[in-house]
Amino acid sequence: MIKVSVSNNGFSVHGHANFKPYGEDIVCSAVSAITQSIASGLNKFCDASFASHDGLLAVYVNNPDDVCKALLYSLRYGLQQIQKEYPQYLSLTEVWNYV
Repeated sequence: MIKVSVSNNGFSVHGHANFKPYGEDIVCSAVSAITQSIASGLNKFCDASFASHDGLLAVYVNNPDDVCKALLYSLRYGLQQIQKEYPQYLSLTEVWNYV
């Protein structure tokens, strides 16, 4: 199972869906595509730091502005759509601090 945690100042993702064999796993591909796209956007437009090792990607945003928050909300929405279709392969934890 892929486990993702999303908050208003970053996200982390780790694990494998094991929906299909390597190279055919559309759940893994979908989660990878959206998380890498959002990570790229956070890298370009936000003050973000990254950690990646052994199947883990973690992104932390220092002082997220509205653009950063919009990217993180987009990640949340996209992952919710995937989770609706494949709930046994994706665990999504959300931690939103409204200040």
